[in-house]
Amino acid sequence: MRNIAVLPVAELPWCGGARAWFAAVGAALLVTVAPAAFGQIAPMPRDQVMRERFESLENIRREPAELVVKARRQCASGQDPRATARSRALGAETSADSSDHCAAVLARVASDGGLIELYRDMVMSLNGSAAGVESLPAAIGAAVMKPGVNQVPIGNQRAAVISSALALDAGFSVAYQQGQKMTPAMPDLSSLKAIAERCLGLAEQDLGLCYSTGYVYGARAVNGQALAERPQP
Repeated sequence: MRNIAVLPVAELPWCGGARAWFAAVGAALLVTVAPAAFGQIAPMPRDQVMRERFESLENIRREPAELVVKARRQCASGQDPRATARSRALGAETSADSSDHCAAVLARVASDGGLIELYRDMVMSLNGSAAGVESLPAAIGAAVMKPGVNQVPIGNQRAAVISSALALDAGFSVAYQQGQKMTPAMPDLSSLKAIAERCLGLAEQDLGLCYSTGYVYGARAVNGQALAERPQP
């Protein structure tokens, strides 16, 4: 039997929740300063919340590259939905949904030319060698299209476990690197979003579905199509 290496994503420093940290600081300031200075704060109107969530996605294009890389690793490890929930619980209502946030993060990483780096780091941490890493996202796709398969060989008689969040990341990476064109059969954004939320939250058992969802997001990015629905004015 081959040795199975599970990536210890929860223990790695690059999986920290930047969104939760900023939310904690902001919430602490609100709790400490706002009540005394301004009295009770009224809830933000829903339409304003949705607009600001969308604007936060636009801001990802201007974030420092190192923060975007950390956010991508948080998405691929399945931790982003929990970070979003913590942020909102601390008062950051304008934290975008994980499906929208992670799609925007992947698009930024892709535009920076860094899609393969997550896989390089993963293989190096598990195997000590990055040989053949460029083909790993496609290998993940081939693996998860087989029923019941959740591992991918990484060389030296070792394999990595594939989560639903990693499968989505791999699908995006393959489609973007292939320059995949959109086809009429590809699902719309609302359908993608519901599936992506489950995949990123590690709640979707069909890894092939998560890979395919990421693939469509990647194709949309290649073709300059929206990755999140713009709120109505």
